[in-house]
Amino acid sequence: MERQLFIDRLRVFLCISVILHHVAIAYGALGGWFYLSPNPVDSVWRSALTVALAVNQAYFMALFFFLSAYFTPGSLARKGFIRFVKDRLLRLGVPLAAYVWFGHPLLVWVILRHKGETALTASGFVFESWQRAPETGHMWFVATLLIFDCAVAIFHRLLFRIRDSRTLSPIQVPLWLIPLATALAFTLRQFYAIGESVFGLQLGYFGLYVCLYGLGLFAARYRWIERLTWKENLPLLLIGAFALPMIILPVVLIVSQGGSLAPYIGGWHLEALGLAAWEACVCFAVSVALLLTFRAHFNRQHPGLDRICALSYGAYVVHPLWVVLATMALENTSHGPVLNLGITALVSTALSFATAALVRTIPGMTKIL
Repeated sequence: MERQLFIDRLRVFLCISVILHHVAIAYGALGGWFYLSPNPVDSVWRSALTVALAVNQAYFMALFFFLSAYFTPGSLARKGFIRFVKDRLLRLGVPLAAYVWFGHPLLVWVILRHKGETALTASGFVFESWQRAPETGHMWFVATLLIFDCAVAIFHRLLFRIRDSRTLSPIQVPLWLIPLATALAFTLRQFYAIGESVFGLQLGYFGLYVCLYGLGLFAARYRWIERLTWKENLPLLLIGAFALPMIILPVVLIVSQGGSLAPYIGGWHLEALGLAAWEACVCFAVSVALLLTFRAHFNRQHPGLDRICALSYGAYVVHPLWVVLATMALENTSHGPVLNLGITALVSTALSFATAALVRTIPGMTKIL
């Protein structure tokens, strides 16, 4: 399959979205993160950031899975089973292992030393962490993608034995997947509420991840991305536009008025069903809108942009360290939390990409990061 430049550009956008997502949580938005600033933003800013993060959460990691799956069938066909699995283990498995065994413990050590909660040296803390269950942190995505890709490699003959779907309109796929993704998310959250992790995986979100990964596989096989049009996808986009602002009132009630989050994150509640449906509508609408926008405006060669695109994976891997360090460095300044948030976002994004560029100068690292 010919490489679509706009997909690489879209990956950079999503990587930066991940960094900004975590910065926002560090400064007060709802969510979990390694280190939270002791000087968070006020309730108005917190509500606004939480709304933005809810929209982000609805689509950005699911779209990452879609884009990753989009190249999987072609890569598997070119390389064959053995070479494909070796490539996945090198590109996904090596960074995952390095982070789990060294990166995550060192990050936790930095935080605990900053808080004065450990007297251990870095090496001593890392060694001690090996006695406990490993944690994937933000690399849960890489671990999940490795599992998905290996499963496709094993079962690809069965997966692609389904009848040729080139006669299907691209609009039919997301519209049919909205109720499926809603049902999957609502069902999963009966057992694993949002925020609950199993081996570092928040399974409550996996309904959308599985649907978007599967859609990516078949989008590649039948070239659905190339056939997408604004006109044909207008019903889907209108659904997304209608659904999008519906998250504002619940967020304001929870953040500013002290409302309960419990009915939304799982269980047999209308709120939980509504959130699952909202996420599915927003996910497919925003994903299609981004694909169409980037295909139209960011599909040209540009040397500088091409170099940045090559750094996005490495920036994703290293960004937690820079977000945490920047948050710590600014916590005793008099700038105010909003300005600190902006500075942290700019600095951590720049340093994440710069670190990725530096690491890629090491011989052999371009094959991994």
